Amino acid sequence: MSSCTLCDLPTGDDPHTDPSVDGEFCCRGCLAVARSLDDVDDLDDVAERRPGADPGESFDGETTFLHVDGMHCATCESFLELTAGKQEGVEAAEASYATDTIRVDYDPEQVDRDDLPTALSVAGYTASDRAEPEPEGDDVDVVRFLVGGGFFGMMAMLWYVLFLYPTYFGYEPLLDLGGVSGLYLFTQIWVFTSIVLFYTGFPILRGAYVSLRAGQPNMDLLVSLAATSSYAYSTLAMFLGRTDLYFDVTIAVILVVTAGGHYEAIIKERATGALSALTTAAETTVRRESGGTVPTEAVEPGDRLLVRPGERVPFDGTVADG
Repeated sequence: MSSCTLCDLPTGDDPHTDPSVDGEFCCRGCLAVARSLDDVDDLDDVAERRPGADPGESFDGETTFLHVDGMHCATCESFLELTAGKQEGVEAAEASYATDTIRVDYDPEQVDRDDLPTALSVAGYTASDRAEPEPEGDDVDVVRFLVGGGFFGMMAMLWYVLFLYPTYFGYEPLLDLGGVSGLYLFTQIWVFTSIVLFYTGFPILRGAYVSLRAGQPNMDLLVSLAATSSYAYSTLAMFLGRTDLYFDVTIAVILVVTAGGHYEAIIKERATGALSALTTAAETTVRRESGGTVPTEAVEPGDRLLVRPGERVPFDGTVADG
């Protein structure tokens, strides 16, 4: 049995195909997504194009850590690692969504360290030197939610409550929905919904695009398909003079997922802060295998340390014994 060109799931005995799209697909959804891409074939070699997490033993370059704004799932990690791997001289890369950081191992003779943040600032992500202070009071996500969703989304829902929802229950409309007044009302709702979808929902749409580029379909892709499908259908229905519009579905999906994502970001920030506090509180001295104590800054890669039960050591390492 063959597998889907896009998601690798089994296609069954009757795969979905299209003369204009290369490959076989497990469902019409994958076929529709593939039709919108220009490099579906490239998804087959994602594993080969993705750099390793650690450099080889013969690597004699440098390592840098960059802060990346905009990551919100494991697919973001894969996309940024793929982007880093495209740069000449990059030996390995490993991104961490939990800490908003990417580690890049590179050859300084081929790659200028100052060029890496620019190279990784793509598709709405913003990479910067981790040592640079973050701007204060810059909470774009809250602005997107309050301005795009809280205001324009609620305005659209108000028109639904006053003029459209009553008709769904058999009541007479307050105005002629089939005339000029109805078209004017629907146009306002369409404008409000467009702002919610493309402004508030931009991170979700970007996440869907990134998931396709990385070859790892995620929740953002599912949410984007639901939101854009109801938006596209309602837009077409509006111009055809129909009144069964589902802009409210687009608004509800975007606002609920955005609110959930913002809450998740708050929890992640608290967890990261607690981890930083724990690291800061770690002892400033450690024991060598012989039992003598040394300052933590004197520890070098390859040293063997003695860690007793309950002690904290601010290093990554492998347990050799015990």
